[in-house]
Parts: sequence; structure tokens; C-alpha cells
Amino acid sequence: MALAGAGAIYLIGPDRLSLAPEVALGNALIVLGMICYATYFVYSKSVVGRYHPITVSFYVMLFASVGVLPLGIGSIASMRFNEVSPTVWWWVGYIVLFPTILTYLLNIWALQRVSSSLVAGYIYLQPLFAAAVAPLLLEDEQITTRTAVAGLAIFLGLGLVILAEVRQHRGIPLAPVGE
Repeated sequence: MALAGAGAIYLIGPDRLSLAPEVALGNALIVLGMICYATYFVYSKSVVGRYHPITVSFYVMLFASVGVLPLGIGSIASMRFNEVSPTVWWWVGYIVLFPTILTYLLNIWALQRVSSSLVAGYIYLQPLFAAAVAPLLLEDEQITTRTAVAGLAIFLGLGLVILAEVRQHRGIPLAPVGE
């Protein structure tokens, strides 16, 4: 896990991390979100084993909406929807459907089958995939040696986590753990 985490930090760039007042709150919220996500993985293992992944995913999204809505309601009220291009709406739909809903659903499905530490390890792929797709969407972005080295570290770290799972005789079963 440490190797995959180091790869993700290297990809993002430790030189870009800042505690400057204008970004400190946002950075603190990101760290808080990471802690909450890790806690979610640890404590949700028993729940996801008892319910269907779609049911669990629905409630996760419902409770998340209740928590986030107060933070965004002011912005929504002042937004001029008619000025948003159809392309932006397509991207918003894509982001809501794939990186959000589908990712949570797949995480819940995976939690039914393997350990929470293995599922949590895959979170390190998120910045790597974002860096890999960015050149397709943003003019000034490109794949660099840093991206390749970080990607290698992330994949090696995940490989070691998978190897540890197999060595502990947990394997990676195809059926949910409770069956």
C-alpha cells in the first residue's frame, strides 16, 4: 500500500502540496474526505455482505446527497442553467454516472468478495487514470516520465497487495463472502 501511495503522491507532485491560507481549507477537506472514505471501507464490510450492492449504493448516494446539498444549494440557486453548453452537461452526466455512481457500486460489489484493504488499494488508480485521460481532454496536458514512473509504482504496489491477499489464502473468490 505504501508503494502505491508513494506513486500517487509522486504523480500529483509533493512540490505542489501547500498549506497556504488560500488552499489550506480545501486541502484539509480532501484529507478529511480520505479519512472518511477509509473509515467507510473498514466499517461497511459487514453491511455490504448483507445487502445487494445496488441497495447499499443507493443509500450511500442518498446520505452523501443530504450531506453535500447544504454546501452547494447556494451555488445552484444563483446558477444560470441556460448558459451551460450541452457539452458541459454531457460531461457532468458522465462524471455523475461513471466516476461516481459506477465506482461506488463496483467498490461495494468488490467489498463483498475481497478484503477492504484490497479494495481501498484501488483508490490509487484514480489519479493515474485522471492523468492518463487528461491529454485527451486538455490541450496543455501530456503523459510524462513522471506519469509513467508513478503509474509503475502504483501498479507494483497494488500487485504486492494482491500477492499478500493470495498468500494469506484469502484468494479472490467469485462469489460474495456470505455465500
